[in-house]
Amino acid sequence: RVVTAECLGGTGALRVGADFIKRLNLNAPCAISNPTWENHRGIFESAGFDVVEYTYFDGKTRGVDFDGMVKSLESFPKNTTVLLHACCHNPTGADITEAQWRQFTAVGVLGGYFVGVPLIGVDSGAFWSQMQGGVDLFSDIGNGLIKSMVFGVAVTFIALYQGYESKPTPEGVSQATTRTVVISSLSVLALDFLLTAMMFSN
Repeated sequence: RVVTAECLGGTGALRVGADFIKRLNLNAPCAISNPTWENHRGIFESAGFDVVEYTYFDGKTRGVDFDGMVKSLESFPKNTTVLLHACCHNPTGADITEAQWRQFTAVGVLGGYFVGVPLIGVDSGAFWSQMQGGVDLFSDIGNGLIKSMVFGVAVTFIALYQGYESKPTPEGVSQATTRTVVISSLSVLALDFLLTAMMFSN
């Protein structure tokens, strides 16, 4: 069974996720990248996690220290919650490559197996058959890509418009930024509802 929850903004989603994971996994720490957005530490600490850091950025190459990252992750205890940045969402501007993401995808599937089968008691055969039968290339991946492009275009135009119409003062820029965040969040919620209705109408 899969349950989804719609949250306002990334910070809200992280807090909901942190509280949920903490109920299932009381004693495990949470690993965040070094560096990361500072509010990430506060979110997980306030949810009761011991927060540790994993290697992410290499200042010499100005890129991801992937080998150091893997070594850090391998050193953490079992059931550690790991917070990974989606591409372009980290403060360094350095992203994991597509090939490197595939390694994490494989780890995620295996992690789901070890949580679902030994801990929750899902039948092993049922897990793999549902994994194969429940993932549709277009419905699950194609629709997600379409949504992300639509959301990106909408947020871009909202930000451009608000910036163009803002007063050239610190207060004007601040108000435009606030309006952009609020309008973009509401627009994404509305567009998500409409796109989902169209994509799954059959």
